Amino acid sequence: MANVDTIRERVRSKLAHVVDLGNGVLRGERRYFDKKFASAYVDLSDDIIARSQNLSIFQEGLLGKDFFEGDGDQRWNSYLYFWAGPNSKAQAGFSEAKSRIERDRHFARKFVLAEDDLLTRIDDLSESRPKTVISDDVRTKWSDQLQLASLGSVLEQKPRAQMIRLIESGDAFVARATPPKASAESIDPLGAGVLHSLRVGKFRATTCDSEFFFGDVNLIVGQNGSGKTSLLELIEALYCGRVSRDPAATFSGLRAKVRMPDGKIEDVKGSTATATIKARNLAWYGRSDFQASMISGGFTRFNFLDTDAAFRLSSEKDPEKIKDDLSRLLVGPETSALWAYLTKLHDDAVANLRSLDERLPSLVKQTELLGTEVKRLREVPSQATSLTKTYRASLKALGAKWELGDSTAPIDGLDRARLEGLSRGFRQALAVPSITSPTAKALRARLKALDTALARLRDLHQRQGVLNEDLESRQSEANSCRETIQSLQQWNRYCEAGAPGLIASMNRVTDQIDAIQSSLGGLTVDSIPMFPPDYVSCTISDALRVAEESLSSAQAQEQKGVESLSQREQTGQSLQSLKSELRAIASAVIQRAGDSAHCPVCGTFHDHDELVRKIDALDASEDPSVNEGLRLAIQEFRQRAIRDRKVIAAIKSLGRYAVSSGAPESATVTQLREQLSTARDKLNALATEQDQLQSAIESLDQLGLDLVGYDNSHVAAVSLLGRDKEPFDADDLKKSIEEWDGKLKAKMHLISTLQDSMAENTSRAYSIVEGLGIVTPKTSTPDGLVSAVDRARTLVDASIKFIEDAAKIDVPDDKSFDTIQSAIDEAIEALDRAQHAEANESNARDELSKRSQELQRVALQVEDATSKRERFAKVEEVLRGIRKDYSLEEATRDALNSIRKQVSYVFERIHTPSEYDLGDFHGDSILVTRDGKEPRNANQVSTGQRAALALSIFLSLNQSAERAPPIMLIDDPVAHVDDLNVLSFFDYLRDLAVSERKQIFFATADTRVAALFQKKFEFLGQDRFKQILLSRRA
Repeated sequence: MANVDTIRERVRSKLAHVVDLGNGVLRGERRYFDKKFASAYVDLSDDIIARSQNLSIFQEGLLGKDFFEGDGDQRWNSYLYFWAGPNSKAQAGFSEAKSRIERDRHFARKFVLAEDDLLTRIDDLSESRPKTVISDDVRTKWSDQLQLASLGSVLEQKPRAQMIRLIESGDAFVARATPPKASAESIDPLGAGVLHSLRVGKFRATTCDSEFFFGDVNLIVGQNGSGKTSLLELIEALYCGRVSRDPAATFSGLRAKVRMPDGKIEDVKGSTATATIKARNLAWYGRSDFQASMISGGFTRFNFLDTDAAFRLSSEKDPEKIKDDLSRLLVGPETSALWAYLTKLHDDAVANLRSLDERLPSLVKQTELLGTEVKRLREVPSQATSLTKTYRASLKALGAKWELGDSTAPIDGLDRARLEGLSRGFRQALAVPSITSPTAKALRARLKALDTALARLRDLHQRQGVLNEDLESRQSEANSCRETIQSLQQWNRYCEAGAPGLIASMNRVTDQIDAIQSSLGGLTVDSIPMFPPDYVSCTISDALRVAEESLSSAQAQEQKGVESLSQREQTGQSLQSLKSELRAIASAVIQRAGDSAHCPVCGTFHDHDELVRKIDALDASEDPSVNEGLRLAIQEFRQRAIRDRKVIAAIKSLGRYAVSSGAPESATVTQLREQLSTARDKLNALATEQDQLQSAIESLDQLGLDLVGYDNSHVAAVSLLGRDKEPFDADDLKKSIEEWDGKLKAKMHLISTLQDSMAENTSRAYSIVEGLGIVTPKTSTPDGLVSAVDRARTLVDASIKFIEDAAKIDVPDDKSFDTIQSAIDEAIEALDRAQHAEANESNARDELSKRSQELQRVALQVEDATSKRERFAKVEEVLRGIRKDYSLEEATRDALNSIRKQVSYVFERIHTPSEYDLGDFHGDSILVTRDGKEPRNANQVSTGQRAALALSIFLSLNQSAERAPPIMLIDDPVAHVDDLNVLSFFDYLRDLAVSERKQIFFATADTRVAALFQKKFEFLGQDRFKQILLSRRA
């Protein structure tokens, strides 16, 4: 354990310009090339509680005098260290006092530290930080296992569906040669030096055609979208040949100048060559990946802070997701992504293996069943040959005339058509009626008998036609007689009902109504008003002249009144305006003179207020009743004009009626109106009479008569009776009906005689057909009987022609057709048996071929499924071993354990107050309290503490990768870090820049953070510290 003297000695050896300020306080400086960049005050009084109680006075006396003096503004770079020795720790309120001091933000950063922590803070970073070596890259272990199983293609992380197909086909199993070792002779400038400048031709819009100059520490400032991240990714592209966040991004014209450790400047061109990138990956990160793109995993793990994972770690609440984000930081996002891919691929392999295990037994069983079926089909006996010989023997016995072929030839495909044709022909011959034992000779005799009968029947048929034509003519005449009698009887009913008189009266009344309505022209007496007395004795022309003169007079007087009223109103308005002006002038004069008793116009004296009242009265409105009489007169003339227009309209209408009715020109308007009234009364009387006649006509419907049929019946009666008879004479009408009835009876007698003759003719024809043995209905006509015999002759003739011309066998004249038909039936039956046997054997052969092919197909499926199962089993075994022996969780734990001391050291340096140590990450534990070692899960740790942890992990990884490029890319990482921890983080970066050869790129859009960063690093000078300001391009 250190004591006060040891601490004093360490302070004097590590700090410059150390001064003892008394009261247990030492002051020293941190300098860089003799330039102060920080002031350190070390309080060795070991009285933390007392210092916390008078902290303001203590700081004011210690720092207040020189706070704004000296070399630069030290407000951000002054540090006050309080030694918490045995005395302070033994006091009851130590923890609270410690917390109060470290939370205070006045004058300087404050730390209450135990002996070892205090010594560590005083030492240089390069001396105090633990030396660590990162654990073996688990991705290399995965790669070795996969390569050993010839599954290196899995590392390409193709889409899983595609990879499953490659495993199924076996294309995923490819043996690859051992990757070449990196050459020890060549030195890559990017791996040893730092960037001096960078030029790019084409990348993204914000960085195209640009050149950037860098120092050891580089602050990149710009609003969102200005290209900060693009610049960092451009640097990544220079080192890795690609951008991990945007693999499809293209770039060209990428050139850099690199300052080597000896100070020389080397030119470097951006390269995407696979060999170059693989060599860098092996040299920098010790990874022999077969894919050049895998270098991004090492670069984003050790050199380029995964800001996304850091951000999620600071804000995530789910413990499992926190573990995932820790894995991304500790083993790299590429490795985390590969692990996710391997676990899902393993699940896919297990699922496929399970599916094949379920399918294979079914396929094997199917193979056994098909093998049994093929064996049975091969053992089926053959009968087709013997049955074919039997069939050919039946054809020879039948006397077949076509070529039969030898006994081994297949059956001719036309044989069935030939035999069926013979069968149809002989069956048709056997169907000929009245032949008990059909032969060729009997058919010829039958044909002769049918020809004789057919000639007799045709004679009878011809006579029947003549009789039928005569009968139809007589029937037509009888029907005409009936129609005549019906027409005369219908007309007689009209006459007996009085229809002719009613129709005549209706026509007369209708004509009179039409004449009156025509003369009225739609005019009614109600539309003609009673005329004033002045018009009573006037004719139409005189009345029209008087009315028009009255209208003209009324319109003229109305117009005159309107003009007079307008003039009066204009004059009144002008007079009122003059009065108002006079009032205003008079009032103004009185006000200026102060004399309200003498009139300013005429000088007349007035009593008190009398002059004012008279002047005010000038504004009084004119009495509206002055013009009211004139307005009433105008209204009266207007109403008179309206009445005159109505009278003129009535006179004109009455004049049109006078013309249409033929009234004399001397008729007065009164006479014409009375005549119009008389016409209205007459029209009403005719309408009443018309209604009565219509009712009488409608009553005819009850007798079965209607008005529509009357005209037709009248025309028919006139035509039938002739000109010498009166259609309305009842006697003439009755006599005509009796004459036509006598004619009808004579024609009906003649019709009966013709029908008897036709029946006798039909009976004779039926007897002839019946004698031939042909069955026909007794109601058949001679024409139908001729057709029946003709059909029978056609059948017999066709049978004879078939036997003589179409038969393919020998047919003797006396050989019975029954015998021949039996032989044909036997041949057809033999053909059916032979063809059925051949079809069965053909089907058996086809079935055998089909089953054999199916057996071959299923056997191939069994072989294929077995091969696939072996492949998936191998994949599953390899991936299961990786998940068991080299899990991501274990790799994360190993990586953390390998740099645990470094992470704890950095976390203690950049997180204030120092209340926590690094947890073991088992379960939900992230941090543990320093005093009681109590675990804290995600929900108990602030976002700032988790953000500080993420930064600690990255900084530790960066410092553990000794062969990696000495570069650090940090993109806006302090969004969730409070001000004190931001200052601590910047202090740590500053110590790195001072004590170690490390090039830092820090990008932010926060101008406040940028200003703070600048205050921390501007002491380095313009060569080592560069500020790059970016803005959006138009």
